[in-house]
Amino acid sequence: MSKKFKDYLKVLAWGVFVAVCLTALTGYTRDEVKYVTVTYTVTKSDTLQTIAERFIVKNTGTVRQIDEFREGIRELNFDVIGNDEVKPGQILKIGWWEKK
Repeated sequence: MSKKFKDYLKVLAWGVFVAVCLTALTGYTRDEVKYVTVTYTVTKSDTLQTIAERFIVKNTGTVRQIDEFREGIRELNFDVIGNDEVKPGQILKIGWWEKK
């Protein structure tokens, strides 16, 4: 076997090892979680942050930081809110991962 091929096999083996470790550490597979989406109508007192804080507790299928979750809501609804703050009456889609 050539040195280049041996190096390739080492990289491949490490990649498989890392993938197996990450799966074991998270304790979840795609079969054990489901993606849930709902619609939510923004109220007068809402901000994108308060909406994220309200819904992130439902995210039991993965580990997510509040900033990432909030920006995920923005990304999912960019056609509605863009880079602005939410406004009362807007209807947002909110999604999270839930344990089955």
